[in-house]
Amino acid sequence: MRTTSIFTVRAEPTSARLLTASFLSTEGYSPEWDHEWDGTARKGSRALHFMAGGIAQSYSFDLNIRYLSGTNGDTRSLIEVRQEARAYTGDSVGTSKTQAEVEHLDAGLRVALEFAGVLEHSEMVRC
Repeated sequence: MRTTSIFTVRAEPTSARLLTASFLSTEGYSPEWDHEWDGTARKGSRALHFMAGGIAQSYSFDLNIRYLSGTNGDTRSLIEVRQEARAYTGDSVGTSKTQAEVEHLDAGLRVALEFAGVLEHSEMVRC
């Protein structure tokens, strides 16, 4: 199952990216930007995860920031955080830890964006 957290914010893409990166950094993630608005946030070591038999969890999420619209100072952007982490060892514990991390990031980023006064809408989509 793939989970995507979607946030619509009243901010330019540059500000949306900075807010997202700042939040993820405080959560121990290392955001890496592939392109100007696409990237990956990683936490933990995938190698350690394999060597420790799944005990050491590693997470990786796709990040996408898109310009939606804007006129007269009313600029809106879309932030997407998509689940990429899976239970590599195939156990249900790894999967539940990943899902818990997705929900933690969704709730935390929502609060951070609300605190910044830019959150317009948020939703979590599972497919």
